[in-house]
Amino acid sequence: MNNIKNLLLIVTATLLLMSFTNIDETKKSNQGSNYGLIIVDAQKWFIPGHPESMYEIWGIKNHNRTSDAIISSMDSVLSWANEKKLPVFVTYEGLDSGRYDLPTELLEDLDSSRTTHYVKFYYGAPKHKDFNKLIQKTGIDRWIIIGAETDVCVYQTAKELLKQGKQVTLVNEAIYSGRNNTEVSIHNLTTFGANFISLKELYTGTNLFLLSTPKVEAAIEYKNTILTVLPFSDTTNSNTSAAKRLEYLIQYAKIIHLKTESADSVSNTGKIRLLAGNITLENYKKLQTQTTDELIVISDCTPKLPFSEIPKDWHIHTLKTVFYELMETAAFYSKPIDELKGWQKELKKAMNENRLDYVESLQNL
Repeated sequence: MNNIKNLLLIVTATLLLMSFTNIDETKKSNQGSNYGLIIVDAQKWFIPGHPESMYEIWGIKNHNRTSDAIISSMDSVLSWANEKKLPVFVTYEGLDSGRYDLPTELLEDLDSSRTTHYVKFYYGAPKHKDFNKLIQKTGIDRWIIIGAETDVCVYQTAKELLKQGKQVTLVNEAIYSGRNNTEVSIHNLTTFGANFISLKELYTGTNLFLLSTPKVEAAIEYKNTILTVLPFSDTTNSNTSAAKRLEYLIQYAKIIHLKTESADSVSNTGKIRLLAGNITLENYKKLQTQTTDELIVISDCTPKLPFSEIPKDWHIHTLKTVFYELMETAAFYSKPIDELKGWQKELKKAMNENRLDYVESLQNL
């Protein structure tokens, strides 16, 4: 473990040195530009279908795009950025495995004089103060984002930039996830003020950025969050993937000591309340009369309530986005293992001992 930590420190220091060296040249060569590109965690490890990805290694097949199509789309965006001589930031998820390798196509098209590399230990890169300094030094407030994963690091990075009042545009073909269930993340980011465009719109300059005021929701933090699960009155949904995800949700909640309340004893706490299970329009409205808490429906843990049937004014998340948001606000992955305490240490131990399926379970369901 010490060898891995030393390797990460060396890689981080090297890339940061490259970043600070290049950032001044980037600013000089892009004084006429008013936007930049952020490539989030485009490592082979995160590209669905790639032979070196975790999805292939773990046998996860729940994706509908080829690795060639994903890489080609990202490279098209990078080529467009190169034509305009835009500043380019490349982030790398700080994995224990140390897999920082990008696809060859991207590596060959990165201009070292305009590229800033950054190894991150938060899902959202702007949570790092030194990354923010690099971003601020460019003087740019409009950013195009591509990379992985739509519902984790892309989501959190875009959300953090929007919270800072910056304009964010994501290119549909060049963002991706191991699961096809990314509608909720896209819906939320759109609600927060992000803009989604196609490659064609990028190249024609159509709707490149939206003039909007970001409206980002409060972060889901376990200390300010309560879980309410409405049990099913029948057994018809017991074998569905939504019911399986509900089992995982309850398992995670116990490990991280997330406060839970039954629907019959809902209190008025003024906090965030996650709802899962037998959620219907009727019992949602009933809960609204019982509490002033902000209600968030975990859409993929509610078999009777498909995403397409959820009213537009409801706050919604998926199990995956909820779980990763809780990890993000707790700085779980940005802390060294020996600094973890309480539920975080318990969670890490469960993951290390394979008592928690974690990523594999969320990706396959």
